[in-house]
Amino acid sequence: MTRVGRLGVIVFVAGLALAACGDDGGDESQAKSTTTSAVSTTVATTVPPTTSAIPVTGPLQRCPTAEEATKSLHDAWANDADGVPGDDARRCASEAAVQTLFGGASGPSPTEMYQGCVEEGPPVRCGYSYEGGGISFLVSGSAANGFVVDSVEFIAD
Repeated sequence: MTRVGRLGVIVFVAGLALAACGDDGGDESQAKSTTTSAVSTTVATTVPPTTSAIPVTGPLQRCPTAEEATKSLHDAWANDADGVPGDDARRCASEAAVQTLFGGASGPSPTEMYQGCVEEGPPVRCGYSYEGGGISFLVSGSAANGFVVDSVEFIAD
């Protein structure tokens, strides 16, 4: 039993003992004086932080525009040094989109250019082009609910 548990049992037993001692078996017509005291115990528990990785299965938030969602994922990939996507990559992107982009190429081409977004209805298609191909980002959402990159496709010329 923990120290806190033992303290609680001791307080409880002491309370029972005081209650049992309160009746002296004397005449009920005599005036009685009763003193009650309360014991208050505060226990603080600290939970150590977890050190194991928690798998991320979806975007951490939604971006206000399809362009920002696309650029957020692309910039995280372009600025990545170790090939492991972080929270910046998952900011407004699904795990599938993040894994496809980070697993598909070693980084952006020096000739890569942002081409903008085309709203063909859901989803919105945004893209980058480079000599010999491009990258297409399919983005879902709305101005009211925000936007998330759902998938990424590499396109070769």
